[in-house]
Amino acid sequence: MSIQELEAAVAKLPPEQLREFYAWMEAYVAEVVADVTKADDEQGKRPTAYELSKHLAGVFEGPGDLSTNPEYLDDLGGSSLR
Repeated sequence: MSIQELEAAVAKLPPEQLREFYAWMEAYVAEVVADVTKADDEQGKRPTAYELSKHLAGVFEGPGDLSTNPEYLDDLGGSSLR
């Protein structure tokens, strides 16, 4: 299943099933991170945040790099968070 197919399927879920899906996804991601962290700890190294999340690069929509257009940061911390 592609990311687009998953997004389309999730968008059709009723609210209760959507909450259940997000709870499952949160638990799954936490388990994967714990497994990776444990394996790396056993090898004597700790993964960086980048190493844990690099597989997510390009998965989400939005600007590729905020630094390429400073206007993306104009209201950072301002009214956009209210």
